[in-house]
Amino acid sequence: MPLTEDPVHDTNDSHLSEYSAGKGCIMIVDDEKSMLKMAGKILDKAGYETICVDNGSEAVRIFAEKHNHIALVIQDMMMPDMDGAEVFGRMQEIDRDVKVLFASGQNISEESESMFNQSRQKFIQKPFLIEEVLDAVRILLDS
Repeated sequence: MPLTEDPVHDTNDSHLSEYSAGKGCIMIVDDEKSMLKMAGKILDKAGYETICVDNGSEAVRIFAEKHNHIALVIQDMMMPDMDGAEVFGRMQEIDRDVKVLFASGQNISEESESMFNQSRQKFIQKPFLIEEVLDAVRILLDS
């Protein structure tokens, strides 16, 4: 879960005022339902449209249908059906320029770190602050 002093349900303007002009569709992929709900709520309040998906294969299917509409994908690295690297690889086959913010509560492997460096994607360590996620989203969308 994200690390914050305020309860998750208190994502009011004091935290999000500078981020409230968010535009675009973000697909969030995480097998933890509470994470999906919380991330969706935060990004919705910041002005983004969200698509929440709880597994990698469904994420790839939806991305294949809507990749022209999806500006960014935020995805967990460790999921039961497909890991983050496999999901990312399949999404790259669909759209070579897919932008992904990877998230994980586990330490990343050298292979994963190499993937981030080569693809110029971003990684954020769980637990994270709301502001860290929103800053990373803005950096990726602006790149």
